[in-house]
Amino acid sequence: SGKSNLLAVLLNEIRTLSIESSYPVNFLLFDYKGEFSDPANNSWLQLFETDRSAILDPIISPLPFTPFKDFTGKPQNEINLYSTEMATALCSIDRAIISANMSNRLSEAIIKAYKQTSNAPVTFKIILEQYTQLQNERDRDKDDSVKSVLKQLIRNNIFSSEDKVDLIKDSYIVKMDAFPKDGPIAKAIVYFIVSKLNIIYDKLPKQAVDQDCVELRHFTIIDEAHYMLGFDNKPLRNLIAVGRNKGLSIILATQNM
Repeated sequence: SGKSNLLAVLLNEIRTLSIESSYPVNFLLFDYKGEFSDPANNSWLQLFETDRSAILDPIISPLPFTPFKDFTGKPQNEINLYSTEMATALCSIDRAIISANMSNRLSEAIIKAYKQTSNAPVTFKIILEQYTQLQNERDRDKDDSVKSVLKQLIRNNIFSSEDKVDLIKDSYIVKMDAFPKDGPIAKAIVYFIVSKLNIIYDKLPKQAVDQDCVELRHFTIIDEAHYMLGFDNKPLRNLIAVGRNKGLSIILATQNM
């Protein structure tokens, strides 16, 4: 017990000590229970040196960034590798039972989606359209496991089609309590946000270091983290590896080992 209180105390300490320094430490918190984003707890936000503008609620409006990579000017092989990774993720998020043909079709649909956008970030809608075109004509009106996942993501309108914020230059709280914790939408939100952090961190220089201190840029905090560890969350593993010398720290809070 006491996880949320401990996280609140840590955020208060981290932010209070750093906000006026040359290296303020920002955070991204996945609020599964809605405690940190509850209007009754607005006083918490003041302790974190922020306000309600930090709260991102996908129910009210799409999260203000695209979850997909921009491959403009990149070699085709990078898109091919990425398409396989995304296909695996989209299927595992909903524990979909798929055939090898469906998995290959989804990878190919992602590749074709990037061709359609000239390697700019794609959308779930474009992927679905390309996937449907790759089906046999007689099957295009039918839903399979892959189309079901894509349609859920499109229907819930979780993400914007372009970047409007930088996730590490400010602090954000993602309100998650409206979604079933073990459901595909909650998993997709965390999976794709962590993927986005990977993209941002890859481009950052190493953390600042001197004789006395090491820069901490950012904390990613996942409460009820066991929901994110029940499938192969490759971006989370990558983020831990990439973040080691970039000033990233991750807190996974759970009662369920």
